[in-house]
Amino acid sequence: MEVLSKNKTRYLRKFLQKKIRREQRKCLIEGEKLCLEALNNGFEIEILVYCRGKGKDLQKIVNHPRVLSVFTTTGSILESISDVETPQDIIALVSLPEPPGLSVETGSKKSFLILDNVSDPGNTGAIIRTASWFGWDGVICSSGCVEITNGKVIRSSMGAVFHLPVWENVDLLKQIDLLRSKGFMVLGSVPENGSEIPKNSNKTALIIGNEATGISKKIIEKCDRLVSIHGKGKAESLNAAVSTGILLDRIGIIRHKLIKH
Repeated sequence: MEVLSKNKTRYLRKFLQKKIRREQRKCLIEGEKLCLEALNNGFEIEILVYCRGKGKDLQKIVNHPRVLSVFTTTGSILESISDVETPQDIIALVSLPEPPGLSVETGSKKSFLILDNVSDPGNTGAIIRTASWFGWDGVICSSGCVEITNGKVIRSSMGAVFHLPVWENVDLLKQIDLLRSKGFMVLGSVPENGSEIPKNSNKTALIIGNEATGISKKIIEKCDRLVSIHGKGKAESLNAAVSTGILLDRIGIIRHKLIKH
């Protein structure tokens, strides 16, 4: 097995930079689970690097036909490529191209999650994972959102970025108009003074706003209805990812009742 060279190490380290990830639409992923999630969903691994002596435990990945090149290295070099405090024994470089154009996708879809300047990578990853769990059709992100190639986004999504379409840098004002023209009800999530989820939420676009400032004013004006989760305790608000999970569950319950009746 070929040893990772200094040039290859420098090349991989470039992808710790946001600018390089954005320009090349490539990212580093760590651990067996994420590597298998990428491979099982049709993605190619450009470079696979694992810690010397661990190859026997990783044969399912190392010998996969969509792994283009494999290298071994020391734990210290692997650590220099990683962006986590305790790196796992395997790191891979994967291309993460944008999904097909959103405008041609909406015809047969009925559930889109829209993120308006959601900037926390942990929240963003958890929201993508939650949307996947509830069977939504994709996540639409404004230009102010954290980039999907961010390592923490990918880890927090538990690999959901590899099987759920995520569109980035979308003009939300135009996209909301398009969705409404196709019969979508656009719901804006607000911390207070919103109503309950409407009973006719068949084709739905749910907007989640920035963790600190919420949904921007221009986007709020585009919403058909504002919805809130009414609490009883003293906490000021809910975490964005937690709010998303509750709202998606409530929408799912309403849809289930509509189908039964």
